[in-house]
Amino acid sequence: MTGGTLSSGATVKLAGRYKLESCIARGTVTDLWRAEDDVLGRTVAAKILRPELLSDATIRRRFRVAAMAAARLSHAHIVSVFDTGEHEGAPFIVMEYLPGGTLRDQLAEGPLDPKGVAALGAEVAAALHHAHDAGIVHHDIRPENILFTETGHLKVSDFGLARAVWATRASRPEDTPAGGWYLSPELAAQGQADARADLYALGVVLYECLTGLGPKSTALSSPREEGTVQIFRRPGEIRSDVPPELEAAIMKALARRPEDRFASAQVMEKALRKARGHGGAAQRIASPALPSARESHRRRRRLEPAGESFLRSEGRWLLPTVLVILAAVGLVLAIPSLRNRVTTVVEESLDQPKAASVEVVRARSYDPPPGDGEENDDQVRLALDNNPSTSWSTSSYRSPTFGGLKRGVGIVIDLGRAQELQSITVQSVTGGWEGVIRSSDDGQSFSSPVEPRTTERSQVFEVSGNHRYWMLWITRLTTTSGEGNSNHPYAVAISEIRPSGTS
Repeated sequence: MTGGTLSSGATVKLAGRYKLESCIARGTVTDLWRAEDDVLGRTVAAKILRPELLSDATIRRRFRVAAMAAARLSHAHIVSVFDTGEHEGAPFIVMEYLPGGTLRDQLAEGPLDPKGVAALGAEVAAALHHAHDAGIVHHDIRPENILFTETGHLKVSDFGLARAVWATRASRPEDTPAGGWYLSPELAAQGQADARADLYALGVVLYECLTGLGPKSTALSSPREEGTVQIFRRPGEIRSDVPPELEAAIMKALARRPEDRFASAQVMEKALRKARGHGGAAQRIASPALPSARESHRRRRRLEPAGESFLRSEGRWLLPTVLVILAAVGLVLAIPSLRNRVTTVVEESLDQPKAASVEVVRARSYDPPPGDGEENDDQVRLALDNNPSTSWSTSSYRSPTFGGLKRGVGIVIDLGRAQELQSITVQSVTGGWEGVIRSSDDGQSFSSPVEPRTTERSQVFEVSGNHRYWMLWITRLTTTSGEGNSNHPYAVAISEIRPSGTS
């Protein structure tokens, strides 16, 4: 490193172990390098603060703080940060190397299939939900920061790095790449925004994925003119195959006022998963449709020699086809049980993917301070023994709100590895209590609880996300037969907890 610059021709090792090999990309905040980890013998990626920013000590400090915060994030759709440090005054971050390119690379080939856009958006929203729960706002969601592994698995990069620079620069956020196209109105105008700014940026990204209209497009004017915000045309006006649910989700994310957007990334994720339906990974827009059967027939007729009869040209295939159809209809009508079975098979295929039971490896109770950390922990196994006649119960309290001692108690289930769930079914001896489901990747820091719901005796909690640990968080008790006494009548007894994923 000479004079604040790096040369790919010189041998440079960050922290004495990461050998820089080639510069992959240069941005306004960082340069991205492919590097080799001499200690573990693996290829990594290194992001180094741009030379022109090194003279500002505040920027360097904020960059290091943002890097350390990002290193604490652990999620299936977030790029893993391995190390942080400083080389000759230049802060750097070492992270996993993703050879699958960026979303920007994919968009260079054209718009994406709507189901693929919904799936992509749900995965990014899941990553944002995890980061927001940890108190980290990305502030720079755009196609360049959405990366892919060699097998096409999506991961989001650069949490909080751009914000670390904007907080101290005299220039406005519009000076960033793409002229602020992905910045929310409040961030562009004030330089300040909360987590809902990320939802707006994701909405712009998904809009671009669907329509092909991005920051360099002439079909839309600049998003911001004299303090106003570009009114985006509805995607359905640009292409006809956009599902209404997907269009509604994107337009809600693009709302000018933060309060008109989704309440959280988790809510947006659920909306996008619903819009996706049973769609899979992102695909290109399908090739132009083939000619219809009628048009193909007309073409064949034009090519036939004049005078060839219908029976001579079509009779070879028409008669056998009619016989096969008649035989099939007769068989189905003759055997009602077969007809019912065919209907059942078709209905089951339409319901794919089917929910499948997920095994719980271990479980424990949770009693937050000022409690002792456990809540009848010796009974937890009774909520997982597939026997509804046995149950785990909370301690008994003198009021539904735990006597004012705490905000809640719960059961933590460990799936053994991160798994994506669709729902968690909770059976209780008595309904009427309130609770929510929270998630965690390390079993220590759990997602912030959303609005609790009042439960039935058999309650299905719809969930999403890929996590190893899930907590049933009980926030309000009820009177339960067989539990408590006249002085402490409030408790909750859980008979079974059954997580379900996708088969």
